Amino acid sequence: MRDVVAEPAARGGGQRPGARLPTREELADEERRLRQLRFCVDLTLQIIAQEALTVEEASKLVGAARRLAESLFPGKGHVFDLVYQPRFRRLMAERFDLH
Repeated sequence: MRDVVAEPAARGGGQRPGARLPTREELADEERRLRQLRFCVDLTLQIIAQEALTVEEASKLVGAARRLAESLFPGKGHVFDLVYQPRFRRLMAERFDLH
């Protein structure tokens, strides 16, 4: 029998009719993937801010981070665009004087 965590409100609100709660293992896996993505995004931001890169090289790094996000969370590329893309845009505009 699977352990079920009874915290639907903490995971995005109410439940859809007929939906099951995620198991502890599924939640732990999602948290692991999210930590991996955050680490990648933070590292990419640091590299863009500190290294002598061209705009093209920095853009390739951002693209690689987005591809990682898409592989970790298939079908959720739009979430990357909403959450992380603005941070990359601000940094690139500041770093490469793209106003």
